[in-house]
Amino acid sequence: MGVNLHNLADVRAGLGYPDEAEALYGRALAAKSRLLGPNHPQVGLTLNNLVVLVADRGDLARAAELADRAQMVLAAAVATDHPALVAANTTLAAISATRRG
Repeated sequence: MGVNLHNLADVRAGLGYPDEAEALYGRALAAKSRLLGPNHPQVGLTLNNLVVLVADRGDLARAAELADRAQMVLAAAVATDHPALVAANTTLAAISATRRG
């Protein structure tokens, strides 16, 4: 169920419905955390997608908090060269650079 909600959030975000996408990512996070545990890599993947959405909406402080969490979850769960962790590290670095100006 969490994966389906995540995928639907991706679609809604791509179609230009960020409010719906954010709500769906939230539901996906809740489902994945409940079913898989809060430190499962799937939770990190959904967090990272939510980070991008939140950052695109201009809430860089919240995006940075979520990016930190996504990076921590993924770093503990996958190899350092895993594409999901590389993406999370890249996203976190981009948000940090943008916030510094």
